[in-house]
Amino acid sequence: MDAIGRTPGLTAMASDTRAGAAEAKTTLATRAGAFAPSAPKSATAELSPLARDMAASPPVDTARVDQLRDAIIRGDYRPEPLKIAAAMLALEAPARG
Repeated sequence: MDAIGRTPGLTAMASDTRAGAAEAKTTLATRAGAFAPSAPKSATAELSPLARDMAASPPVDTARVDQLRDAIIRGDYRPEPLKIAAAMLALEAPARG
């Protein structure tokens, strides 16, 4: 310790830490710039016909949601775990094949 109670080297360590943090921020900003999107394009120009059709239709079947909500409220909703699992596996089958 010096005359005012400081430990030699701690000041140097603190400035090294600040310099390292600044360098890390600069490096991250540079790397992030490498992944920046190119000039913006029209969103519809990039969509396939199927994607355009899906974008034009409502994302949720509100009538079905209302029907299920009412069944849950009445206590009539009985999910079938095996049927749900089979449907989930069917969704994954094209990705596996």
